[in-house]
Amino acid sequence: MYVPLSKAMKQMYSDRWYQHDRLEADDLLGIIATNGKIEKPIICSIDKDMLSVPGWHYNWDKDDWPTYVSQEEADHNWLVQLLMGDSTDCIEGMKGIGKVKAEKLIKKYRNPELSVPDQAKNIYEKEGFSLDQYYACLNTVTIWRKPLPEALLDNELITDIVKTIPTLE
Repeated sequence: MYVPLSKAMKQMYSDRWYQHDRLEADDLLGIIATNGKIEKPIICSIDKDMLSVPGWHYNWDKDDWPTYVSQEEADHNWLVQLLMGDSTDCIEGMKGIGKVKAEKLIKKYRNPELSVPDQAKNIYEKEGFSLDQYYACLNTVTIWRKPLPEALLDNELITDIVKTIPTLE
């Protein structure tokens, strides 16, 4: 069903079409929205995970107009997700941690000198959670954006994929 649609769209929009066999669409949106090659991009998505990417967003299910997510808001949304995981996508974070508890942990251990992944790692450690679980969550819940966090670049598969993405140049 999607193959004919994809072919037609690729033909119609060949100058604006990008597909990657090893990345999800949300990661491509995050990269394209933050790499500086498109002036004032708007991410159109109903996926709340996209709110971890700074910039303009439009959710056609709830927004009348695009809204702006600052870098600070995007980082906060990303940190919350790194702690909670994402039950919709079957990504386990810190067991028993929902949005309210995640917010409390962020306040308790807030350290603006640390990157978002390092803040999450610090919270996992301080609360006695497995770092294996942290890395699993980091690798699956993170929407790619430029620049990619150092913690992700330690993953051999990810660095291999990054080499194939012209939009990260």
